[in-house]
Amino acid sequence: MFLLAVRCSLIACTYAVLISHFVYRYLTIRGSSLVMSYFPGFMIASFCLCAFGSVFWIVVAYIVAVPNLETRKYIQNDFIEIYNADSLTLNFFALMYRDATLEILIKSYFGVVAGTFVSVGSISIFITFGILIMNLLKEKRLSEKTARLQKELLRALIVQTAIPICLSFAPCMLSWYTPMFNLKLGKWLNYTGAVALAAFPFIDPVAVILCLPGLRKRIFGDGKAKISSLAVIGMNKLF
Repeated sequence: MFLLAVRCSLIACTYAVLISHFVYRYLTIRGSSLVMSYFPGFMIASFCLCAFGSVFWIVVAYIVAVPNLETRKYIQNDFIEIYNADSLTLNFFALMYRDATLEILIKSYFGVVAGTFVSVGSISIFITFGILIMNLLKEKRLSEKTARLQKELLRALIVQTAIPICLSFAPCMLSWYTPMFNLKLGKWLNYTGAVALAAFPFIDPVAVILCLPGLRKRIFGDGKAKISSLAVIGMNKLF
């Protein structure tokens, strides 16, 4: 169960990494000394945020989501029907929103509220800092070439904000809340959700590469394309 909890905690880790990423972009554009002079401290703080998110997720999973015998028997028939597997012999985390003891119900609702708090809070930070970054870029007086680079970076920023919402936030919300309203979406949700969560760390950097012509030409070009000094400066400031 511990390895399963660690695997689930990677969701919180990805949120923490992206939060650090967006905060770093914002502080860099503002020319803050926090990243200019104290970069090691910023990296340590980012690591601590990632570790805290992981530990928080693991602790919550162990406290509220480890299924007891009552829970396993309650979902046994559905497990056999949908997955052709016996819930009594598998390792998994589960929440129950009805037909259970008061203790199980309290734990389940506490778990879903905690998960929602982490997810909604992280997405809100992404959107907030994304808007702040866009506003800062729009306020700067730029040359034609720099303005074009700005549009490319803004496009990448929008994509990077949308990806965690679609590939991480949405599958989690559907998995947690559809049972609460007695909606059965079948095994397709678990299959697509698992694939989306697993692919998220790969898709995010690939999307940035595809959005920025300099990086796109370097990867998919003829091998001779070079990133201009302007692009390098701009990407160093934002990434």
